[in-house]
Amino acid sequence: RVLADVRAQEKLVSEQRQEITALTQQNEDLLCQRDAAVAEADAAQSRVSVVAEQLRHCRDEAERQQAALTAELGLSNRRVAELQSELAILKRSAADAKQQLKASAGDWESLQADNEALRKRLQESDDALQEALRKQEEEDNRVQQQVNKLLALQDTARSVIRKLVNAEEATESSYTCLSCLSIFNKPVTCVPCGHTFCAACMPRGAASQRECKECGLET
Repeated sequence: RVLADVRAQEKLVSEQRQEITALTQQNEDLLCQRDAAVAEADAAQSRVSVVAEQLRHCRDEAERQQAALTAELGLSNRRVAELQSELAILKRSAADAKQQLKASAGDWESLQADNEALRKRLQESDDALQEALRKQEEEDNRVQQQVNKLLALQDTARSVIRKLVNAEEATESSYTCLSCLSIFNKPVTCVPCGHTFCAACMPRGAASQRECKECGLET
């Protein structure tokens, strides 16, 4: 019976050891889960910090944009006020212009009448100018015809003068000494060449009298 009690005690101790081992394993699992939960909590805290920083940055940016929009809104309000003032001025100017237009309606009719009269005078002046140009063209044609006649007479006179000069030159050469180029003084003609010289221009001496001074032919 003692042995049975010992065995029962050993079995009980073994069961307790198994329970202790199981509890130890559970404790280790719980510690691991705690560490994982702590790590996850740290990560979540980090994410919360990042999100908080982003939210703070977004809030600051929103505040800056709100300030800028407020400033732009103030400028827009001032610009609207200026435009309203300019619009009022333009309305007054338009009213004044309308009154001036009504006042100048009579002047416009008078200007139209003056313009019509001026157009008629311009037409009359243009007709007179065209007539004057036509007469001037006729006069130019008449003058051109007279100029052509004068040019023809000038050509005829030049031809006659040229003929007279040629005749004079031919006549002068017929009465000019071939030696002194003057009018003959007691002309002497060489035979048979026919060249004529002044008596004073004829060479003296028996030998030279038989030779023409112009062509060298024996005479």
